[in-house]
Amino acid sequence: MDKSRQTLDGLREGGMSAFRAEFLSARLGIVDPHAGYFLTPGMRRYAGAVYAADRRTIGRSLARFDRFGRRMTAAAARVGQFLMLGVGYDTRALWLPEIVAREVRVIEVDLPELMERKIRVLAENGVRYPDRVVPIGMNLADPDLRQRLAAAGFDPSAPAALFMEGVTFHLPPEVLQGILDPRRLGLASGSEVTFDFWTKERVVRRNEAFGQTRMHGFALPESPRELEAAPPRPRLSRHRHRPLVPPRRGPLARGRASGRRLANRRSERRLKRRARRS
Repeated sequence: MDKSRQTLDGLREGGMSAFRAEFLSARLGIVDPHAGYFLTPGMRRYAGAVYAADRRTIGRSLARFDRFGRRMTAAAARVGQFLMLGVGYDTRALWLPEIVAREVRVIEVDLPELMERKIRVLAENGVRYPDRVVPIGMNLADPDLRQRLAAAGFDPSAPAALFMEGVTFHLPPEVLQGILDPRRLGLASGSEVTFDFWTKERVVRRNEAFGQTRMHGFALPESPRELEAAPPRPRLSRHRHRPLVPPRRGPLARGRASGRRLANRRSERRLKRRARRS
């Protein structure tokens, strides 16, 4: 595999996995037994670039992981099936105590090449998917998403908990709005949807700070010492998260208009404070 291909794979895999592998246990006391399996040099370099651009990124990422874990724990006591869309290398379906103890059925969905690597890497380390966890490799924009979920054992007549962590800002608005519409996936009454999003203002600020130049224009740090000495605001390429439209016109507003309740909303600042107190 050539160097450019390795770098591309590192970007696709995402730097957030590296943050969890390196800091989750030390900072929050949460032990992810599989986080280190997936790390590649490309992921570490990308994580270094993201951290150099915004030194608060690690805290935000870990606080979000903690928050979603708490929501999953609570949901496991109420529903018997989870949909984890854009799951990436998250393996909580395999080790979060409440999910395992209650034998919650979990369907994981992400891009085919990522899911193939995830299954392979876990198998190489002696970890195999139990029957209650079903991985699906597909694009969330695929119009057959509902049919693929049904084929994997999703029961639309029973309540479910849907989770999308760090996903919404990578989806075109029409795809996101479709997923957030319970009719598209056939979510039963009593189902729960948990996701995070950035406001349009934050997306604009982040893009203004990062710029739109190519990734190879920034010398990615190779060691902790280089990482600390990196410029505070490198210019990264193609960091163009598609913003959600303002709440008055967006999916949250449509949810309220159709009678769905916004049950719980927390800012990043509140999540980080709670994570530090844990």
